[in-house]
Amino acid sequence: MLLIGVRLALAPEGPRSALHLADFLGGVVHGGVEHLVRRHAPAIAADLGMGIPNRIKPYAILPPPFGWRPQPDDIAPHLPFGLALHGNAVRHAEALAHALSGWREVRHAGLVDRVRGIELSVGQPAGAQAGWSPGQPFPALSAPPALARFPAQAMLSIRFLTPLRLTDASRPPGLLKLVRALRRRVEQTSPTLFAQLAGTDWVCHEEAIRRLEADSPDWRPVEWRYGSRTKDAPIEFRGHLGTLRYRAPTAHPIPGPIHTLLRWGTWFGIGERTALGQGMYLLQEGTP
Repeated sequence: MLLIGVRLALAPEGPRSALHLADFLGGVVHGGVEHLVRRHAPAIAADLGMGIPNRIKPYAILPPPFGWRPQPDDIAPHLPFGLALHGNAVRHAEALAHALSGWREVRHAGLVDRVRGIELSVGQPAGAQAGWSPGQPFPALSAPPALARFPAQAMLSIRFLTPLRLTDASRPPGLLKLVRALRRRVEQTSPTLFAQLAGTDWVCHEEAIRRLEADSPDWRPVEWRYGSRTKDAPIEFRGHLGTLRYRAPTAHPIPGPIHTLLRWGTWFGIGERTALGQGMYLLQEGTP
């Protein structure tokens, strides 16, 4: 895995920033990233699955949380986000960073913010990030270190920062449903990474969590609209937000490989449209 961090300094053309009108900026960021890739590095767009429906993408947008806004007195707003690259997509990191350096504007709901500055960084997720700008040598892409394995836990909490879109997620999903969706994503985009769990009895691990239902008093539906460059009418989306808490019996805790997979998953996302930044979460061990 590799993470490209981005911070756009913006100058609104009108009295308000375009960022103030969006509950969720994942689609806005993705639209800008896809436009830049198609314009500056079209040869890799298909390799990343851009424009190919029903394909799990080997990257994920890490946008600001749902409902994020710039500070009210922020005359010159900043938009921070990340682009996580998985598996073979890592080899395109330099081309993607160059494409992102060409960002010139952010558009939403008829408003335009001009980009007056771009800060880029490159590194491993949850590791050191090195600043980079065009003209500088690109950071060496060394092989990632073996990821730490996490121990079994009696309780895990998953707090979604961006909306989860998963089949029949109107009620808080059981842990097995989340784990299977995440496993499918990791296996298809980063088989080498998932192979680090090889040798474990995955069927037994899934059986151990089969009956773990979520305690989630704050689970709620959310709606937002995404206006793309290619469609006149905004697209309406619906998902769910909240914290899912799973408590296992002390004698049969949540297995360590499941815990490890969920740790990795904070860079992959769960459910549909993670390339648009949906399904991103934080994981906490023990009682919140």
